[in-house]
Amino acid sequence: KTTPADEFPVIPKINEKSQFIDVPMEIFRRAVRAILPTISLNESRPELAGLYLQFTDGSMVLAGTDSYRLAEYTIPLTQKTNLQRNYIIPLRSVQEVLRIFERETTVRFIFTDNQFACLSEQTELVSRLIEGTYPDYRQIIPTEEKTTISLNRNEFAQAVKTASLFCKSGVNDIELSTKKEEKLLIIAAANNQVGENITTLPATCTGDEATIIFNYRYVLDALSVIETEDVLLSLNGPESTGVFRASDNSTLLHLVMPIRQ
Repeated sequence: KTTPADEFPVIPKINEKSQFIDVPMEIFRRAVRAILPTISLNESRPELAGLYLQFTDGSMVLAGTDSYRLAEYTIPLTQKTNLQRNYIIPLRSVQEVLRIFERETTVRFIFTDNQFACLSEQTELVSRLIEGTYPDYRQIIPTEEKTTISLNRNEFAQAVKTASLFCKSGVNDIELSTKKEEKLLIIAAANNQVGENITTLPATCTGDEATIIFNYRYVLDALSVIETEDVLLSLNGPESTGVFRASDNSTLLHLVMPIRQ
């Protein structure tokens, strides 16, 4: 049994004279994959269930948050654009862009007030934009840092994975503490039923001594998208956001809220 052709949903038409920008897909893919883990899956706040885009002079800023962590990636643009608005693209649409245009080197993004289109020479994807106001997340990005820690990213990730086996059930908590004079970072977790794990890693620590508790899953997500050999972690006390960056201070930053005891 088939369905009459006239019952097929009408594919939305988008005016190609609308505001647009040509985007290099390689860096867009890298940026989106760094942001995806932080995009909320809870549709009770639809404005968080999508990829936030902001265009400024010379750059395109991508961001995502689920209220517990935040990622921001800045892509420099060589092409001038008159795009001045902010846009929120649904998560599913972003995933489809990565899948459908996987082999493309450059695509064109076109925006209207309520629609988004991604075009290549042979393919066009059209999606509605998410309505709503994205939170002013920049107000939670620290403007100063009391403690900075630099250490090997792979060693850090492995120590966090080991500590995760000893977290309290349902809490996923690990404790990070610095030993500045000894040039060490201590990763610890304890569970009354399983026991305790303490791992000590060489690290360069500047500023104040610090102790903070994170959800280990969020730490691993941050480390997994940083591409440099070393990682920088900036802290401002046990109740303030931790900021993970690549050691070259590149265009990605990943914020993680601490677990408050």
